[in-house]
Amino acid sequence: MGKIVLEEKVKFSQQSYLSDTLFKSNNLLLELLCMEEGQEVISKITNSQIILLVVSGNGSLTQGSDTCSLKVDSLLIFEGVEQFEIKASKQMTILQYVIPPP
Repeated sequence: MGKIVLEEKVKFSQQSYLSDTLFKSNNLLLELLCMEEGQEVISKITNSQIILLVVSGNGSLTQGSDTCSLKVDSLLIFEGVEQFEIKASKQMTILQYVIPPP
């Protein structure tokens, strides 16, 4: 068993969002996304299920024509068969689970 202290993993860049792979197996990919205000993540289409947990900050998630707000403790679960976009309104950190990894 490994222990990860998220606080030690959080890093930001003014150039683009940062992604840190915390765990990867044949069944699961766990990433920490660190985004400055205004930065965006645009996904690739996958046959995976996506789980997002907002750890800090806020922003929005757009998938197709649907947009929902993201705030601390938001938990979203959806299929990655359609491209999605995450945009930070404030500095934001998100745990992203991808099952199975692409």
